[in-house]
Amino acid sequence: MRARVVKVAADAYGATIVTLDNGQVWKQTEGTKYRVSSGAGVTISRGMLGAFFLKADNTSLAVKFKRIE
Repeated sequence: MRARVVKVAADAYGATIVTLDNGQVWKQTEGTKYRVSSGAGVTISRGMLGAFFLKADNTSLAVKFKRIE
């Protein structure tokens, strides 16, 4: 799935929370600090065992996220 980031926030533990232009909200579930900026294009792909990975267009790093809305 392709989308554009509308808003970036962090929870109390420092995990990245990303709101996309289609209204979906995704939360980082891996411990790696992940930085993505508002307006960035992202790709969300399905991994094994129901996992999802978010990858910004300007990086090769894909980090595990879960959909919360």
